[in-house]
This record gives sequence, structure tokens and C-alpha cells, in this order.
Amino acid sequence: SGSVGFMLNAESPFSILDAAEHSARLDEDLWPQLVSSAGNLDVLTSGPLRAGASIEPAQVRRLLEFARRQYQVICADLSGGLSEFELEVLREAKKILLVCTPEIASLRLAREKLGLLRSQELEEKVLLVASRVAKRTELPAAEIEKLLGRPVFMEIPNDYAAVCRALKRGIPIPEMAERFAALASKLANPDP
Repeated sequence: SGSVGFMLNAESPFSILDAAEHSARLDEDLWPQLVSSAGNLDVLTSGPLRAGASIEPAQVRRLLEFARRQYQVICADLSGGLSEFELEVLREAKKILLVCTPEIASLRLAREKLGLLRSQELEEKVLLVASRVAKRTELPAAEIEKLLGRPVFMEIPNDYAAVCRALKRGIPIPEMAERFAALASKLANPDP
């Protein structure tokens, strides 16, 4: 139920559910029909909501196997519900970005998710990203780290008004784009 397709103006009549249903026969002819492009980014959207729709772990594995042959980098924007489908994606991931905001309710949920990821032996892949961080926050990175027992990998600033304006106009936000570029660079080139 993600909104990435909408935000990137890359909505499609097809979705990840369609790709999963056809995962056993994905090829270079079918794939371009399933994805939408936003600049040099190919997007496989979540599509419209479908009651009772699910993706089987075997479909996830086949879908990721095919995508790995097509791309150097694959990002999955998951809902965070940690369903079996999402856990299968996380098992296949090299890194897991756990995004939270510096608010008590969000941090409590992040701690619960860390516990579940630990129980699935996935914790070593987790990188903590603090989003919507204000210049003056009640919970700075050091407090977040203390509460979650993990270092904050990256902070993303809060500029809600700019985000709303950009979404309405369908344009990127330069300051946010710079921060996301820094995040991508840090992911691609980790410290030794």
C-alpha cells in the first residue's frame, strides 16, 4: 500500500502483485510492461489495494532473482508490518533501513521491530534512520541510540511544508535530494 509510484509520478496499471503472479515466467519482454520509469529509476509499484492479496515467499525469491539480473541496486519500500512476504524480502536484503521518527510512539514501535528482526536473525543488517528530525528536537540522536541500543546511521531533516509543496507541484526538494544522495553514498561506500 505504498505511495512511491504516486510521489514519483510513476503509477502503473501493474504492480508487484502482478510481477509476483508472473514470477515463474519473468523475462526481458514482460518486465518493461510491469515497471514504470521515473528518470533513470525503474519502479514496481504496490498498485491498487486488493483485499486478501498476498505474495508467497517462493514468488518473492523468484522476483528478486530476476531483478538482481537486471539491476545493480534494488530497494524495497516495505510497509513495516513485517508480514511473511516482507520478512522474506528482508532475509534476501544486504541492508535493512529501519526508519523511525524521534517521537516516543515511533521509537517504541522501532524497538519492537528490532526485537522481531533479532528473533529472525536479521538484526546485524539493520541500519537506523531517524526521519523528520527537527533542528531542536526533544530526542536527539544520542537519546534515540540509547533507547534503541543501536547507532543512528543517518538523520533526515523535517521540512513538512516543503515536502507538501513539492508533492503538489511534482518536483524534488533540493535539500532533501542532497540528504538522500548522502544516504545513498553512505550505503554504497560504508566506512572500513
